[in-house]
Amino acid sequence: MPTTSQIDPTSDESDIVRNARRAAWARLALETFAAATGLDLDPEHDGPETAIGDLLTDLRHYVAALGLDFDEMSDRSAYRFADEISDQGGDNDPGEVSPTELHALFSIALEQERSTRAVAPEQGAIITELQRRADAAEMEAWRLAKLDNATEETDAEWRRQQGKADAYGQALAVLTGIEPPRPA
Repeated sequence: MPTTSQIDPTSDESDIVRNARRAAWARLALETFAAATGLDLDPEHDGPETAIGDLLTDLRHYVAALGLDFDEMSDRSAYRFADEISDQGGDNDPGEVSPTELHALFSIALEQERSTRAVAPEQGAIITELQRRADAAEMEAWRLAKLDNATEETDAEWRRQQGKADAYGQALAVLTGIEPPRPA
């Protein structure tokens, strides 16, 4: 699966279509997050605005746990977004494409991405459980690493929890084809 930075800029795909695919990837990530947290993306319920806000908040927690600067990452993202949008016709101006056409392109890209990532429901449940266990082991290892009065027992438990987190992460990588991020 290509990431945003892996899209071939020399391909025949137009900037507008590339940006529609980028939006589709974001929607898939949001759907996964909403399913994991119990949010309903239907505007009559929680809606996408709530889910996006919660996802951004949780990403801030994750970035902080990795020791990275969320605001710096957000600034870089804003510059990259402005550059990608300007490629299709100007600052936040989609050029000659109407909102209806943009939405149609997004819908097509979303369906294409979904069809290439079809996951059986039982595999989705396994992935969710593996991620839950990996996160729990990682958080316990992090908690143990922060103890002021570490002993040989806590060091051994830290290694055990870190080993569990790594093993769950490797299993997730096999199932999803996505390598888990590692702290710098």
